[in-house]
Amino acid sequence: MIALKKLRVRFALMAVSASTTMLVGCGTAQIRTIAVQGTRANQGPTSVEIHNVRGDVRVIVDPKRTEPKITVLFRHDSFVTRITRERAFRAAPVAASYEQREGGVLLKVWTDAVRGNLPSLTTDLTVRIPACADVTIRTAGGDVEVIGANGAVDIVVDTNDGRSVSIVYRTDAAITDRVVIRTNSGNILFNPGEGSTGRFVLTSGSGGAEFDVKAGKVSDVVLSDTARWEGVLNGGENSITLHSDKGTVRMKMRRSRGKPRGS
Repeated sequence: MIALKKLRVRFALMAVSASTTMLVGCGTAQIRTIAVQGTRANQGPTSVEIHNVRGDVRVIVDPKRTEPKITVLFRHDSFVTRITRERAFRAAPVAASYEQREGGVLLKVWTDAVRGNLPSLTTDLTVRIPACADVTIRTAGGDVEVIGANGAVDIVVDTNDGRSVSIVYRTDAAITDRVVIRTNSGNILFNPGEGSTGRFVLTSGSGGAEFDVKAGKVSDVVLSDTARWEGVLNGGENSITLHSDKGTVRMKMRRSRGKPRGS
């Protein structure tokens, strides 16, 4: 009898590790870890491309990791019945795969949360990766946070329910590639490392555009009004476009690590 109880406990722990259900605010949620299909065929830089139908997206560079870890949090309104909710969790595929390309590897992650009569399902994706170059993200109705990447940036967030989102891109690396970050509602913070370059165009339908750089050469500045800022940083030719229809757009350069303030 004791052995049978231990076996039941072991099976219960296995079920929780594979798929965990919890209460989140006024809704319910389920967490899963997604395996990456395929293998890396070369040792070039890894770029990330994420297509999420609805929900938050986080990309976090963690040099201590040896392989990417991808988790998805499924959220559903609490008024939805358990049977319908479980059907929604099963019907919403989330997948990840490697694609080999010249000079590097592309990690693609995508979801399909809108299926049939289950439009209220939300999927929040978190990708932790040892290193990351270019980043491409598409999502709706969710916040975006990218920490520690070092290449080109292409982020577009749409909101169709009136919610204001937050988009944060933060890295200690100097960004010298093309950057596009856009949303129709929400605040944008672009926070690259010292030494970054670019031809900047910051625009906001309402909320204001702010450019805050303490180190580096800023030239060709054009100020139409508080909602638009144009200028060139460190003579760069790479275009950097930050736009929000409704929200504050801000560029603030990060100081090099170990460099004292005021120097």
